[in-house]
Amino acid sequence: MEPLSDVTATLLFDFLEVCGNALMKQYQVQFWKMILLIKEDYFPRIEAITSSGQMGSFIRLKQFLEKCLQRKEIPVPKGFLTSSFWRS
Repeated sequence: MEPLSDVTATLLFDFLEVCGNALMKQYQVQFWKMILLIKEDYFPRIEAITSSGQMGSFIRLKQFLEKCLQRKEIPVPKGFLTSSFWRS
């Protein structure tokens, strides 16, 4: 599917920020292959259709993924409640 200007980067960032940690733990190597695919094949397509005034969401996604790839980890989302919270 072809990316949409501003929308695609925003949706990918929000999805990976919230679900990335759980996906990383569940799918391990396959998850990182998908992240590399997004970075190497999908980023250029998103960048090509994004105008200079709409680069904020693209840059935010790019920085997030570069940091995650460098650390080999996706952080737990803000506000994450542990299982012990639900037992109390």
